[in-house]
Amino acid sequence: MVRYKYCGDVNIEHGGYFYSIQKNACNEEISWVDAVRVVPCSDAGAQDNCFWIEELTIIVHDVTDTSKIKNIISCCGWALDSGGNIIDEHQGTVVAQLSSRAYRSAIVEACIGYGSYDINSTICVSIGKPDGDCQDPVKPDLILRGNASLERYVRKNFLL
Repeated sequence: MVRYKYCGDVNIEHGGYFYSIQKNACNEEISWVDAVRVVPCSDAGAQDNCFWIEELTIIVHDVTDTSKIKNIISCCGWALDSGGNIIDEHQGTVVAQLSSRAYRSAIVEACIGYGSYDINSTICVSIGKPDGDCQDPVKPDLILRGNASLERYVRKNFLL
């Protein structure tokens, strides 16, 4: 069974993603990361009750290549200290220690923020009838009933 971790707003309808870190069989390094991201269509000026659900493969760069890692984590306001730990650039506090679970999660978060991923598939889901009063409406691929849980739908249909 694959375990997914959630990162994002408490209410997934405001955006967030689930991810699962896959490791190489030979060692403990990250080889790839599968993710499912929910993006509200309202972020692009479309109706409030529509959401893009994207299946992503996050491209995790070699964590031993510090120049690439420094570049990627800088989009989150982070840096590497002399010991390889991720620190907050402004406060100097440790965000994640090297080789920890939090370190791997921080790298995943930074890769998504940096745009280091491939989008495998995207669907547009509407909860209830699409709102016709929008300036730039999106045509949903699927319409769920009005009181459907978006998180439950994503967990049931995308997180296997």
